[in-house]
Amino acid sequence: MTIVLPPIVVTATEPGYPANPGGLPFPAPNPAVVFQGQMLERFAYYRQGLWREMLIKIANEQVTWGMTGGPAPGIVHDLQSVPFADSYLYFNPGLTSGHGLNYAQQYFQSGGVTSSPGLSGGDLTPVAAVGHFLYGKGTPTETSINLFGLNSPSISSAVFNDVLASAPIGTSPISIGNIPFTPDATSWQLATWIDNLSLTLQGTLNKGQDGSYQFNGSVSAANHTYDSMPAGFKAAIGEAAANTLQSVFDAHGAMPFEVVIKGETAVTVTKELTPDEKAAYTDAVSFVSTANEQMLQKYGANLSKVAQDMQAEIAGKKVRSYAEAMATFEKISANPAMKLNALDTQAVVDALNALDKASFADNITRLGKAFGVVGKVVQAEAIREKTVSGFQTGDWKPLMLELEAMAVGTGAGILLATSMAFFFPVFASAAAGVVVVALMMAATAAYFDAAKVDEINNLILN
Repeated sequence: MTIVLPPIVVTATEPGYPANPGGLPFPAPNPAVVFQGQMLERFAYYRQGLWREMLIKIANEQVTWGMTGGPAPGIVHDLQSVPFADSYLYFNPGLTSGHGLNYAQQYFQSGGVTSSPGLSGGDLTPVAAVGHFLYGKGTPTETSINLFGLNSPSISSAVFNDVLASAPIGTSPISIGNIPFTPDATSWQLATWIDNLSLTLQGTLNKGQDGSYQFNGSVSAANHTYDSMPAGFKAAIGEAAANTLQSVFDAHGAMPFEVVIKGETAVTVTKELTPDEKAAYTDAVSFVSTANEQMLQKYGANLSKVAQDMQAEIAGKKVRSYAEAMATFEKISANPAMKLNALDTQAVVDALNALDKASFADNITRLGKAFGVVGKVVQAEAIREKTVSGFQTGDWKPLMLELEAMAVGTGAGILLATSMAFFFPVFASAAAGVVVVALMMAATAAYFDAAKVDEINNLILN
């Protein structure tokens, strides 16, 4: 997102005092008195939060001073005293920038940046960070994640959203690492001293069957290495000032340093259904009832009960590995009662090939919405093709691998919906239909409910 910055207060950036290494001719004031007055003037602006203006001011001073004589006095002073003030604020929360600057004015000593490790996250921190970069000699700093203002939009990412989408219905623990975080437009000042972070989320997710959810947990962050001026910092002070400071850093050995990010902050992420989503869920629930009626009428009460039990117990189900699922499924694929003669096999293949592809995919998508599946199913045709191949060759591994791929990032609900989509086709004989439906129920259940596979197997044997 584009960072929107407040306007620069132009009057604050104006020189206001000469910056000449040769000093002023007699009877000019004592240089120390002049320097003290200049520092007090800048500190007054820092107290107002005008740190950008002061960095522009001292960068302009550096240009006037020249690049060959070392950092200008304003840079030397501010990029050491402000880190000292900001560290005081970090270890004494609740104080203002003015308190920190007053403390620095009284107690700061040259070279004190290495013993000023705290970054308060306030108005002085962007200046403190570049001060550590120039004068900190690589010593680590620390800050608290609670200063970052993290909230639901801040931690939204493809990684986080995929985990939530694939989580089972019901209550489940969530632990997600390596979530990328870049300060957004609502935290432009954070973006001036922190650029890219890696977050870790831990907590509990309560997910409804309609797709709504609430995550309650905490977020922590990996340590950050400050090794260059962040893009947000450069944007905040402008290209000219940033280039001047970069020249100073290059000439005088600025050193990267580690920012140790301590603590964790509570986070709640909630998703409520929109009116359209509510309507889609209501439609999906109704469609599940239609599918169950088809199942009962075509294949009887026993197999229908297993199917409805699978639906009732889908909450909390996690997806098993391919190896585990295949070992479970082989029990039923080896059942002699699941073998079709050549005539029935061809009839099943013909029936599956005659399925309307769009309707089959739409059926899986609609059924999936009833079990917390978000979005359109794109693997329906691959499932149909590999089911046909399984009946033709007796090799069910391609289908099982496709089911695994379908479940990754989506969850067990999509597998249940896929098995139910096979309740609708009309097969040449009831016996052939039982085999098809039982096999598909078992293939999908093998990934999330091994006991149901045994139950189906026993029904077919008997």
